[in-house]
Amino acid sequence: MKKAVFSGSFDPITKGHEDIILRALPLFDEIIVAIGVNIMKKNAFSLEQRLQWIKDTFADYPKVKVAHYEGLTVDFCKENDAMSNSSSVVYAEAWILNTKAPSLKQTKK
Repeated sequence: MKKAVFSGSFDPITKGHEDIILRALPLFDEIIVAIGVNIMKKNAFSLEQRLQWIKDTFADYPKVKVAHYEGLTVDFCKENDAMSNSSSVVYAEAWILNTKAPSLKQTKK
């Protein structure tokens, strides 16, 4: 099973986040949208609100799971047997640019 983790604060989740996740769906069996909790960061919205927004956004996509974690993203990925943003989402973005939107290749630097 190919799992990807898309981590962030998602404070709030944006249309850009949503677009990347939806475009990456064909590449993975499961995408975990993971909110990294950082007690040193002041967030505009509560963790519960951010979790609910993400769940609502992807309610019709069973391959998208929502979670939160404290600590290192790499540890969360290991615990969930998944690839991290650095490998999975970058790969997904490259695939999207090369197969779905070739006209974007010229503007992407």
